[in-house]
Formats: sequence, structure tokens, C-alpha cells
Amino acid sequence: MNAPAHVVTVYRSMDATAKEDCEIIIDMLKAEGISSVMLDDSAPGVPEGIFEVQVASQDAARAQRLVDENPLPDDVEEVDDSANLDLET
Repeated sequence: MNAPAHVVTVYRSMDATAKEDCEIIIDMLKAEGISSVMLDDSAPGVPEGIFEVQVASQDAARAQRLVDENPLPDDVEEVDDSANLDLET
């Protein structure tokens, strides 16, 4: 993606899987016709340990909606409601 004048960050993470998560998001956005770029902490303005996905400002609302509606595999939390996990007094 050529660097447009105005870009918006639609995803930011410092999780251990942040780079892979950004790659998943970029592929998803590309499939929807939205150009995006992944930045890491070597880019100006990106905090240490962070990976983020940016899109052109005109695509930001649609890209953010797609990110919000499609949780990453790590974001889907499975809860074990087994009685074996109940606290005992």
C-alpha cells in the first residue's frame, strides 16, 4: 500500500501472536478489497513491542467493522464450567 496522507490504525496488539494476528487481519481486509499495512515498533510512532494494522482513512470504518465482527482465533475464549474448578472452603 502506498503511504496515503491519512491512515488509521484499526488493530493494535502486543500479544505474543500479534504479528500473526496482523497477518490474518491483512488477509481478511485484502479479501474485502481494503489495502492495509502492518507496522511494528521500528516505525515512527509505534510503541515498543507493538504490531498494528493501518488502512487509509476512507476505508477505516468498514475495516474496523470487519475486524470487530471477525474475532481472531486467540480472542475466542473457551470456558470450562466443570464443577472440578469450583472453589472449596
